[in-house]
Amino acid sequence: MARLDRYQPIDIGLVEVHAERFDPSAFLATALVKRAFRAAGLQHVLSGAPCIVALAGVRESEAGLFEDAIEALFREAKPPRNRIRVEDRTGARADRTPDMTSLIRSLHASQHVCFLYDLVEAVPPHVAELVDGVAMLPWPEDDLLRAVALQVPGGRNPTAKDIEDISSVPWPLLTLLLESGRSLRSAISLAGRIEAATAAERATAREKSSVRKVVRNDGVPPGPTLDELHGLGDASNWGKALAVDLADYAAGHIAWSDVDRGALLSGAPGTGKTTFALALGRTCGVPVFVHSLARWQAAGYLNKLLEQMRGAFEEAKAKAPSILFVDELDSFGDRANASDHNANYTREVINGFPECLDGAEARTGVVVVGATNHPELIDPAIRRAGRLDRHLHIPMPDESARKHILLHHLRGELVEADLLDVPRLTEGMTGADIEQLVRVARRAARTSRRALAEGDLLGSLPPPVRMGDALFRRICVHEAGHVVVGAFLAGTSGSVPVRASVTREVRNNVSNRTDFAQVEGFDRTRPAYLAVATTMLAGMAAEEVVLGACGDTCGGAAGSDLSQAAGLIGKLELALGLGNALLTIETPSPEAIARRLEADPIARARVESVLQEALGQARAIVAERRAEVEAVAECLASTGTWTVGHRGAEPRKPQSEDGPNTRG
Repeated sequence: MARLDRYQPIDIGLVEVHAERFDPSAFLATALVKRAFRAAGLQHVLSGAPCIVALAGVRESEAGLFEDAIEALFREAKPPRNRIRVEDRTGARADRTPDMTSLIRSLHASQHVCFLYDLVEAVPPHVAELVDGVAMLPWPEDDLLRAVALQVPGGRNPTAKDIEDISSVPWPLLTLLLESGRSLRSAISLAGRIEAATAAERATAREKSSVRKVVRNDGVPPGPTLDELHGLGDASNWGKALAVDLADYAAGHIAWSDVDRGALLSGAPGTGKTTFALALGRTCGVPVFVHSLARWQAAGYLNKLLEQMRGAFEEAKAKAPSILFVDELDSFGDRANASDHNANYTREVINGFPECLDGAEARTGVVVVGATNHPELIDPAIRRAGRLDRHLHIPMPDESARKHILLHHLRGELVEADLLDVPRLTEGMTGADIEQLVRVARRAARTSRRALAEGDLLGSLPPPVRMGDALFRRICVHEAGHVVVGAFLAGTSGSVPVRASVTREVRNNVSNRTDFAQVEGFDRTRPAYLAVATTMLAGMAAEEVVLGACGDTCGGAAGSDLSQAAGLIGKLELALGLGNALLTIETPSPEAIARRLEADPIARARVESVLQEALGQARAIVAERRAEVEAVAECLASTGTWTVGHRGAEPRKPQSEDGPNTRG
């Protein structure tokens, strides 16, 4: 394959490509490398600055392609960089990562060093500490694949099916296939035959070995157990109970039918879902097999994907008792919400996965843990009883959890007494964020040739943004509106305000907030839902009544007050049978409701009318109880927090337990 540094580049807006001969494989590899380094905050790598980095997500069969792409990036810099070293550590080569002495020699010899790994977890700890950062190779998005198709000689505007087909081709084969003069269908067919021939030639199944973790001889991944990790919530308790059950099963005290055979694990990115799975294996003393739809999909056609999926279950069963961890489960899709062009593909994939999950005999000894950032997007068939019916949520770590996560990553360099402010100032950070914070702080201390101190951690935190007087006043009034209206409607909504907090200096994208406690067993009728929506819009109403107009923080983003209220009313009108129509959406995910509202102007008008009604109700309550709103706002401005029972700023509850009629 021609090297990228032989090209004269022209700019087409995505990456640089050659005007005379377009190399699809090189184009795709270069674009993905750039996107990976940008996403990891490693822009200095792209500018040609000296660096030592790691790139994960590179399959063993593609290492040469990405070596060429990375070397070309440095040689194309202005001026060109020549002291370049790209080391392939994918697959079995991960065990041959050099020691620190060899790494230091590499730094003397080369200004630009990049290690390629197939998995983030395969990056050795000493390399992770040394490098500027670890970037993760992304899956190519449709815009990139469309650009590939358009640049091929004689290429046409690709259809959605074309994009899907191109994504199934092994990346190093793109140039061979798309420039072969074959039709797209013929090229895809040839790709499948090449893969089959390669697999037959290599008796060892390299695709399977590429998804294994680096493990001990007994197959159990090394590292901390659940007892050593913090901030995992109920997932940790479930994992420890599973360890007891697996020990009892191995001893013959209980049958496999008495063991929890699967769970759905959810949490925001970086909260530790993969870390949990590996720690679960250590706690249970069993091997962990890590897979994802993306890895199965990389095999090519749908039938190849299904073969990889079934092979993963067979692999785990052969080492039973074991844990099979399937990441990014939401990428399977939901049959009820699949678009027309990929509905059949989604249906086949989702039908195949439950088949693997079903039957105690089919996977005796295998516990399946599926991970997702979006549990609401999981097809109901996957969450059915007997499959992944238990839902475990890993929350964002609280201050205590963040402190223990810090101590874990500090490994004794600092003790609890040294951490006075850092746990508090890391609010909004995930476990992965905290791990990166410690790494950056260590680098700062090394640069200064001294021991690590809390000041290094504080100096490595993102700088805060300080609000002006007017904005801070608005925020206090906004949260006070939620408190006062929420307390007034608590008897109707079943949702009671318990705490509000504001901060003038915002860091880590932590927003000011009001927390509510839900009344257990509350009778949730239409008035109850409308009261909740009214409470959601109370911040906007308070800004209008007290300050004369609302600011730009009430809407415009997912999770904003307006977005949440619209989603709730959409669910009320379209899914719960509590609106003006009885026809409902069977799977009322936020995405399904949003699509329905976008396509149905009548439903959209109904939701808009109810939102206006709720906002009007909130304005009326704020106007009537403005003195209470002002008192809570003053409390927030002076102390930063309001809690239920706060003397001098306690909203009055309504005389009637039912509260006002929120239907108007």
